Amino acid sequence: MAEEDLERFREQWRREVAERQRGDQQQQSSLPDSSRPALPAEVREQRVRQYEAGETVVSDDWKPEVRLTSDDPTFKLEIHKKEEIFVNENLSENDLSALESFEKAVDREHVGKMADAVKHYRDAFKKNERVDKLYREKYFSQVKPYPVAKQEQKTADTVEEEQLMKGLRDIALQDKEEDEEKLPDGPIMHLPPEVLTLILKTIALINLSDFTKMTFTCTKMAYLGYTTQGIWKALCLKEYGRQHYSESCVEEYNGSIDSETIAANIYNHSWRRMYLERPRIWFNGVYISTCNYLRPGIGETWNAPIHMVTYYRYLRFFDDGTCISLLTTDEPTEVVPRFNKRYLNDNMNGNVVYAREDGTMLGHQKGIVHGTWVIDSRDGQLLIETQGSVDRYLFYMHLKIRSSGHNKHNKLKWQRFWSVNKLTQNEGEFSLKHDKAYFFVRTRR
Repeated sequence: MAEEDLERFREQWRREVAERQRGDQQQQSSLPDSSRPALPAEVREQRVRQYEAGETVVSDDWKPEVRLTSDDPTFKLEIHKKEEIFVNENLSENDLSALESFEKAVDREHVGKMADAVKHYRDAFKKNERVDKLYREKYFSQVKPYPVAKQEQKTADTVEEEQLMKGLRDIALQDKEEDEEKLPDGPIMHLPPEVLTLILKTIALINLSDFTKMTFTCTKMAYLGYTTQGIWKALCLKEYGRQHYSESCVEEYNGSIDSETIAANIYNHSWRRMYLERPRIWFNGVYISTCNYLRPGIGETWNAPIHMVTYYRYLRFFDDGTCISLLTTDEPTEVVPRFNKRYLNDNMNGNVVYAREDGTMLGHQKGIVHGTWVIDSRDGQLLIETQGSVDRYLFYMHLKIRSSGHNKHNKLKWQRFWSVNKLTQNEGEFSLKHDKAYFFVRTRR
């Protein structure tokens, strides 16, 4: 009986809703024509132009069409004058208050008022633990994601390289009269390709940045620089001959780290592809990690200061398998020019005091330690062992060689950081909460 009563109730409710809708339609149709005017197309276009220009629309009988630009159903877009305002319909007052506090915190952070920003952040998360998600949905829901690569583009690098070479070849074979109009006349342009290739190879081995700039000068240089395998082979033999690998990494390379074998078996005889893809360590500069964290200061409860602490980690590698490491608050402008092996030896012996360009004397740097490094896998896992301030401990850093944008192998991403007691062999893990990745900075020496 209960199910039959429920079904009768549903049928009665449906009839009442249908009758109410028909009554509303009849009431609207019975209104005079003046209550719902039909504007001509010319007048409507004029109102649109007035509205887009920011002018005041005299009549209230027309309003612009409301367009939804966000897929998020929680927010809808209303038009107020010329601004687009997101109005929330479904959130509670508490959630709206939390969102308002979060927006205030973001504004305070942008102007550097960290104490006020932290105060509003705390208030926002106290009201709603997911207020940051609401903030992203409100302001960033219209941002289009990066296009996803198609399945058939797995070898996009190879296809792109082939297209580049073909384009350069076609340009290089154009009529000589057109080339003379585009390129300045000079003795170097009349040299045979064999001589130009030798010049490019010499410059690449001395300074890779200058080699890149030279290939940008004209299509002839670009074609020779990017298609001559001898140049990239010389670069590979120079760089990978100085790398150091662990036994496990050698096993991943089938027991041989010979560059000729690896180029043939893994990179399909493409020395340029090997140079761009195979992980390696740079020796002509310093890897720097800039770390920041906030620390609450001492003060009154309602106006406690917030301190931003900044410290730096420095790493420099040498082709003999050694490295030096430093943790300090000194800025790179003070450390990088003198961060080398000579400085390490002088610092340990205590017989040299350095001076800045302005004449300020610098004492011996504290905290600089000596260590060794090896590449531990084909995908660029890096293992570093360093000494510590206490003799009975050894410190180990596990990093991974990565690329950042167009810069190849210029980033070291943290994987793990721990210490080992040489007496007991006990391990102690360090937190990486505040530590950031290392980025390579080239130096003059």
